[in-house]
Amino acid sequence: MSCDTSLQFKLWHRRFAYLHYKALPDVRQMVTRMPKFQEEQEGVCPGCAKGNLKRGPFPSSQSKTFDILQLLHSDISGMMYMNSLGGYSYYLTVTDDYSRKTWIYFLKKNDEVFSSFQH
Repeated sequence: MSCDTSLQFKLWHRRFAYLHYKALPDVRQMVTRMPKFQEEQEGVCPGCAKGNLKRGPFPSSQSKTFDILQLLHSDISGMMYMNSLGGYSYYLTVTDDYSRKTWIYFLKKNDEVFSSFQH
């Protein structure tokens, strides 16, 4: 049974968590029963290209706040995989745009958001 060596090379590149192509021959000396494969790679792996993408900065806002509580940013996160010791599954963050003060409210249910926000 034979396999294309370029496919083997890509497979082992993924198995070692997208290790640099030039490092794979060195790994082969440390790993037993690792097959021999073509050591030259052309182009860039799509997974590596996606992992190296960088996000640009957000555009600057035209509106500016001049006092506390004039503009609030909020976000809810959850349903967590495991509940906290207090039985909370969600949390709400509220950040004041002017002072950057942040409040965190832990919630047991998603419908507690409005009452926590009012608090």
